[in-house]
Amino acid sequence: MSRCVALAEVFEDATGTKAGFVLSSSSPRAMAMVRAADYPCAGRRARDLQADADSLARRLDGGDIVVIDDYGLSRDYVRHLRRAVDCRVLAIDDLNRWDTGLAEWVLAFSMVACDKRYRHTRAFRGPEYAPLRRAFGAARTSVPREEGVCLIALGGLATPRLLDWAVAGVSPLYPHVRITRSASSGGRIPPADPSCRVELLPPLPDLAEEIARCSVCVCTGGFTKYECIGVQTPAVVIDQTDLEHRDTLRLQRSGMLAGVVPAMDSRKLRSVLRSLESEPRRVTLADHLREAAFGSRTADMAAEILGD
Repeated sequence: MSRCVALAEVFEDATGTKAGFVLSSSSPRAMAMVRAADYPCAGRRARDLQADADSLARRLDGGDIVVIDDYGLSRDYVRHLRRAVDCRVLAIDDLNRWDTGLAEWVLAFSMVACDKRYRHTRAFRGPEYAPLRRAFGAARTSVPREEGVCLIALGGLATPRLLDWAVAGVSPLYPHVRITRSASSGGRIPPADPSCRVELLPPLPDLAEEIARCSVCVCTGGFTKYECIGVQTPAVVIDQTDLEHRDTLRLQRSGMLAGVVPAMDSRKLRSVLRSLESEPRRVTLADHLREAAFGSRTADMAAEILGD
């Protein structure tokens, strides 16, 4: 959701074009996040993909652009959508599955996805096309850092057991730990070292200020790691899924992450955290971001798409 809202803001800032959202999930939290960013939002209602494509087509006019960021949508869905209405498609392509000619453009900003050479589709490849929400750009320069603060931001698929492990590993090393409220937090504060103050944050529309404020962020990957990179906050990623694994390791090798830790490996987590020296790490991180031109070409992408 965060990267789609970021992409909507990129299009609006670059060209004045306002996006609308149709979500595959009817999660109230997801819808609230989109509406808080001032974009109209609706849920997909049809269970049958063909009926769902018909329903979406009725919302569109010829020449409209549909941005697809859904691992569950098939090529047949896109074919049916395009037969129903003369739309154009931009697919966010983490898995290198849209070089088919069905989409006019693909956005492949992940370090692994951008390696593929696209032959049938115009591809925007590499971290220079990584979209970042306005709030993160502002927070990078306006929010003061707080030393000794670790932010734990685990995604919705993380378990309570994983959260307990992360807090147990972090709390002996940091005087203040903040936890983002998610499905894994369950509204409770996990056991922690007695010397550490643990705070459960209220639901937030984005994590821009919290990520910018903390000394280090421990997260489970996803787009959160890119948001940490965007505000130049050292991120330690708990490596969980095959989908994330190669991208996360490439980001680490490029110097844009502070570390990668296998889930439930307490020794490795503490070793990575102890190795961090905040200011030198941030200086090095800033250098690597400049080398990667992180997020620098998103406006060019939006202008090219809407100018075609």
